[in-house]
Amino acid sequence: MPSKSHPALTPYTPVVSRRELAALGIVLTLVTSAFADILLLRQDFYSRDVARIYYPERRVLRDIAYSGQFPFWNPRYGAGQPVAANPAYEVFYPPQWLVLLPSFSFGVRLEIVLHFLIAALGMFVLLRSLRLRAEAAGFGAFTLALGGLTLSLASLLPFLFSVAWLPWLAYFARRFLIDRHRRDFALAALILGLILLIGEQSMILQSGVLLLAYAIYRLRSARAVTITSAIAGAALLVGLAQILPALDHQRDSGRATTMPYEQVTAWSLHPARPLEIVAPNLFGRFSREAIYFWASDDPSRLPWLYSFYFGLFAAALVIAGFAHRLRGWPFVAILSGGGYLLAIGRHGPLLPLLFRCGLRSIRYPEKWFITPAFLLIVFAAVAADRFLADSTFRKTTFIVSIGLASIALASLAFAYSPLFARVWNLTGYYADITSEARAGAATMVFTAVALVLILTLRDRPRLCVLLLAVFILIDLGSRVRTVAPRVDGTFYDPPPLARMLMRERGPVRIFNDVDWQVFLRPGTHIAYQLAMFPEMQALWGFDEVLETDVTRTMLRPAIEFSALFWKARVARRSDLVPLLLSFAGVTHVIAPRHNAPASAPVDLVPVHNDRYYFAGQLVAQTRIWEAGRWSRRVAFVDAPFEPAPGRILAVRERPNSIDLDVVCEGHAALVLSVTAHKYWRATIDGTPSPLFAANVGFQALTVPLGRHHIALSYRNPLVIFGALVSAVSAIVLALVAVADFRSRSRERRAPLSPDTSS
Repeated sequence: MPSKSHPALTPYTPVVSRRELAALGIVLTLVTSAFADILLLRQDFYSRDVARIYYPERRVLRDIAYSGQFPFWNPRYGAGQPVAANPAYEVFYPPQWLVLLPSFSFGVRLEIVLHFLIAALGMFVLLRSLRLRAEAAGFGAFTLALGGLTLSLASLLPFLFSVAWLPWLAYFARRFLIDRHRRDFALAALILGLILLIGEQSMILQSGVLLLAYAIYRLRSARAVTITSAIAGAALLVGLAQILPALDHQRDSGRATTMPYEQVTAWSLHPARPLEIVAPNLFGRFSREAIYFWASDDPSRLPWLYSFYFGLFAAALVIAGFAHRLRGWPFVAILSGGGYLLAIGRHGPLLPLLFRCGLRSIRYPEKWFITPAFLLIVFAAVAADRFLADSTFRKTTFIVSIGLASIALASLAFAYSPLFARVWNLTGYYADITSEARAGAATMVFTAVALVLILTLRDRPRLCVLLLAVFILIDLGSRVRTVAPRVDGTFYDPPPLARMLMRERGPVRIFNDVDWQVFLRPGTHIAYQLAMFPEMQALWGFDEVLETDVTRTMLRPAIEFSALFWKARVARRSDLVPLLLSFAGVTHVIAPRHNAPASAPVDLVPVHNDRYYFAGQLVAQTRIWEAGRWSRRVAFVDAPFEPAPGRILAVRERPNSIDLDVVCEGHAALVLSVTAHKYWRATIDGTPSPLFAANVGFQALTVPLGRHHIALSYRNPLVIFGALVSAVSAIVLALVAVADFRSRSRERRAPLSPDTSS
């Protein structure tokens, strides 16, 4: 056990003072103000995955819930895909339910902004538990919430949500390691359980590594592994609702296949990019008009994390803290170094070695620098506390600031030199990039000189701290709307194409060929709203098929069907392509218009295929490439037979179920343009009937002579079982925390027993 005499190692019992409340209130007010336009003026996030993935997924989840069904199945993507089993939807993560608010867009915006506040509050509590002054804790909380790391994650929501809970996990786990209170064990397990419910694999691993590493650092014994395993085991029970079906879904999805080395190592951190912590515009520059980034093999590709910058003063504190070997520096150095070696991916030895050893499912190594960035912010707050108390440390920080100013001046000289274009291999857009690099370097010089001038007042601590507070506010606050860019909320309103389709009678299922043309032709640029790209179509209630599987979470039958379709497209099979579109139940194609004006770059082509049909011919699936020989009502199956005619009288669709009334003239084959999956069940007049694979990606069933009612339903039993275990586990842990808290509160209030020893 650590010595109880050292205040930093003793249990922290929160005693809220006015000074503490004031510091926390200022931080939360500033963070909220940074997003006032999002909350009050209907500005919205849109960058990167927000528009193409997170907004549509949340709309699907909301619409399914409003239909009165549990979100087992999503009929809008890829001719149907699982929802609850796919961690991308975060179905079981409680803050996700804000999307059910009457205003959908406000619910999404509130969910995102809420996590910046959760991060700030958690960091403040964690830093106060480290016995830092309220001012230093407020500095660390503000730096985490509005630093480049967290702002970058506004377009990568599962990572934002996970990072927001990291300070809380560290707080409760640390308390438990020190005083062994049951409530802290329960709350640490609940927080880690929330991260499991978010379901982002790399953040789960980073959280677990951080927990284990700190336990080893604190206890220096085998008990660290035992305690970490106990917390992780309890957390797993809380997160089982997501983890159990997600593991099952992974075997059925695109992630079951081994990723190639190029994909695993895509978005490897440039080895020099950590210099961005002290020089934010060294490798790129952010503006409201555009994001420029030149430190890449492909200058058209933005970095996976837009920025690691958490303020020039914080960077100076980190360097000074290492120079003075402040408490915790070995822990921060070791974990930051390990995270860096993994994050640089193909540029270093660690990830290639892991790939050769069989670890091939974790892509985009840059994400592994999240934990080092988080730890450096904590360390900066520890250094800020020393800065407030120690004149020698303030002098060191001043000397470091002069060095940072020298780096800024050197970067300005570099931006004006011919070496700039050579080092970054800039070609056609050289002039544009150079002007941005020079402007960014000039900003760095101005910022660094301002910091140096403020620190010359270090012998007048009150004035110096006041000016530093203003400096930090400007330094980080000025970057909020560039690292986490906004757009007017009307961006998500239905565009003219959507309003046109809304007037259609019957269901709509779209194949968006424009999306593929943009993907295959990098020089093609068409505005989202004009083309109504996937998965944005789901925002306005339309089903889609053959879209790009960016997250690699689609079911394998859908992936195989998409591969067949594109093979036919490349081979220019004008006979097979329309047939495949009919198999997918496509009703409309959004196609690019060549040599068209920018205001009307697409065509809406109706094709009106049926989603359900009785096959006139059944042919072996191995003969699908001979499609030109078959009729339009053909179906390709594993065991063909001679089908009888049939008619569909009525269809009723809900997210998890399909009901059809049919009449058949004999032994018929009903083909469903719904992605095949093992959890679909069918009955004919209440009697179970087996489904079988048809048309590569879809399914069918045989129907006997006569009139029948066919009912299909989708239920994932692992979701149900996992949800029950998670609910019970969360309730038990919450009760343990409450009971332990009440017990210790009574002990503190109990009167002392009279001393009878004399």
